[in-house]
Amino acid sequence: MTTTLLNAEHERTIHGIKVGMLYKQGLAGYLIALIDALLLVFVIWDQVEHLWISLWIGYVLLVSGMRIVFWLMHYHRPDSCSVDRWLKRAIWGAFLMGLAWSTAGGLLFILDSPLHMVFVAFVLVGMAVGGMPLMSPVPKVFYSFSLPVIIPLGAMFFFQGNQVGISLGVMTWLLVLIIVSGTEHLHKALDSSLRLQFQNDELVEGLRRSRDEALAANRAKTQFLANMSHEVRTPMNGVLGTLQLLDASPLENQQRAYVTLAQNSAESLLKLLDDILDLSRLEVDKVELEQLSFDLNEVCEGVAGVMVPLAIKKGLILNYELDEKLPSRVLGDASRLSQVLNNLLSNAIKFTSEGEVLLSVSLQATHRRELILLFEVTDQGIGIEASAQDVLFQRFTQVDSSTTRIYGGTGLGLAICKELVSLMRGEIGVSSQVGVGSRFWFSVPLSIDPQVALLPSPVSTDDNSSLQGEVLLVEDVVINQMTTRKILQSKGLNVTVVNNGREALEAFTDKIYDLVLMDCLMPEMDGYEATENMRLQEQNGEREAVPIVALTANVMPQDIERCFSSGMNDYLAKPFKRNQLTEKVRFWLEPSTLS
Repeated sequence: MTTTLLNAEHERTIHGIKVGMLYKQGLAGYLIALIDALLLVFVIWDQVEHLWISLWIGYVLLVSGMRIVFWLMHYHRPDSCSVDRWLKRAIWGAFLMGLAWSTAGGLLFILDSPLHMVFVAFVLVGMAVGGMPLMSPVPKVFYSFSLPVIIPLGAMFFFQGNQVGISLGVMTWLLVLIIVSGTEHLHKALDSSLRLQFQNDELVEGLRRSRDEALAANRAKTQFLANMSHEVRTPMNGVLGTLQLLDASPLENQQRAYVTLAQNSAESLLKLLDDILDLSRLEVDKVELEQLSFDLNEVCEGVAGVMVPLAIKKGLILNYELDEKLPSRVLGDASRLSQVLNNLLSNAIKFTSEGEVLLSVSLQATHRRELILLFEVTDQGIGIEASAQDVLFQRFTQVDSSTTRIYGGTGLGLAICKELVSLMRGEIGVSSQVGVGSRFWFSVPLSIDPQVALLPSPVSTDDNSSLQGEVLLVEDVVINQMTTRKILQSKGLNVTVVNNGREALEAFTDKIYDLVLMDCLMPEMDGYEATENMRLQEQNGEREAVPIVALTANVMPQDIERCFSSGMNDYLAKPFKRNQLTEKVRFWLEPSTLS
């Protein structure tokens, strides 16, 4: 039987467990030995001189009492002394009791009744063998008890000199060998079991530590990404805002080309940041899918509409086809579906130089009120080698290094698509031929909207129309103050700008506002505390309720939840585009125009 190697601390622990088991099981053995002794005295009382038998039973009672006292001490206070000291007490108790039964062996040679002799021999052998399972956790304790009983008994049989005595002596010593072998076997089995248990416990503890470390690392990474997001998004908001204002001003052709180049670069950087944050959310299970009604045709038309300028710029034809069997509205997460389609279409356009890119949606299967829809994006681009298709959906993976140099990209888009499709309980794949083109597909289950007839048609808004109202802008970064104020003023709004939450409270007290745009992280008083104080004034009847929209670079789920819990009505993630800001402001200033 193989012995598992453990460190010194575990060896000491196992040794302590064995000694503890010896005492835990010991009381039954002490009582059995005492009962056997009393039975023996009862049976041979008339065969032996009363003085000797009284002295013998008195000795047995004394040793048994001592062993029971040790057992009680260990039961109530096992840590009152060292393990080795408890072991020595057990060894001495077993040895002294073994001497008592060894003395009883002499009765075999002074009794006149063969029946009584057989009874004594039966008791002696039974005591020696019966102690094996109780004392096997520490073999030396068992040997201290049994060998003083069996070895002298065999010697007395052997030295009788007759044939029967010699045979009994040999049989007795063979019994000694059997007892020793059985005890060692039991002890090794117990030792192996304890070591295996410690090994399993160590493995479980190691897995638990690894899990905790992985969770802690994930939390640290998520927090780092959240902080990085805020630090990058805040200046990016100023960069994009400035570029948008500059693009709206009179420029020469070359200057406008520079502005467009800078805008494209900034938006590419923002896309990369969004991809990394998406992966972070997916890793920590922070992405929750919505189950809302949406028009499938509108989603496909919207995605295709965004991609049309890119296709036209490259001289490509972009089409989309919807299966006539599809219902007008379905239940699902339209934004995540659009995200996957956007990624697949942008890749198809990127890797296609001429020809057509086609988006098609068909009904793959039905199950009660659930539909399995198949989305396909087919291009006539460069194609993908079979060896590269297996790793295409892994993170930071490109077909080869030349692809990265020519077409750019980080290899995150398809990995995010796979994660999102899996989250939607779907599948994603690719079939491609080099020089011919590629077909990316994914299938997801979507439910039929049970209240299609009850849904109102959406009412579009005109972004060119002006707005009216007083807006309080709470922002500590000067460039963001300037760009946001310019955008709002261009829509006809009156804007008051303050630098932090404390100034916002003062302005909020002095003037009536129709909308508050609140940055979250600011010096002196942050946006969360300022919002809570504003809501407190409203609850006390000092002011009417005013919509408060967070302008935040913190876009992790817990950050958004904090915005709502502090009393904000909505949020807009930095950096935002001009139309995103105006649409958000229009929503809260003219809610009656929106469905």
